[in-house]
Amino acid sequence: MPEELEPKQPINGKELKIEASLSWKMNDGKIRFQVSSNIPEETPLMFTLRGKEYTAQCKSVAGNRISISEWFSDRGNPMKNGFYTIDVSCPIYSVLPEKIKKIFGERNRNICGQYVKFEPVGGNTIHFSYGLVLKNSKVQVIDMQQRISAL
Repeated sequence: MPEELEPKQPINGKELKIEASLSWKMNDGKIRFQVSSNIPEETPLMFTLRGKEYTAQCKSVAGNRISISEWFSDRGNPMKNGFYTIDVSCPIYSVLPEKIKKIFGERNRNICGQYVKFEPVGGNTIHFSYGLVLKNSKVQVIDMQQRISAL
């Protein structure tokens, strides 16, 4: 692999270990997610909800320690019972606002931790997933990162 595509260590003293937790709210069978984190304000985020024959996305921007999705529904109807995954991610370095690029460093090298994934072309990105079991407007969450790191 060319050197410019290899992972780089964070710049000393500029490391940002991404921490995050997920909560949710159900209302009339629709669901909205909230991420509590140290993701810097103004970082663009994407919430992607997937289930059997279901995919929906919404853009968001990190706020002061909290990021909130739009309400997810099944074409305006209550969500169907079943297993879903919710992914929260940020774009690659080249499309981030300048303010965020300065914090994250070249190719997002300064962000680290279990919620950061590396890809040779895009560098580091924030990406984490939770599994959800929806049944009769009740939600059971499975932290996919904890499950993966426990293996």
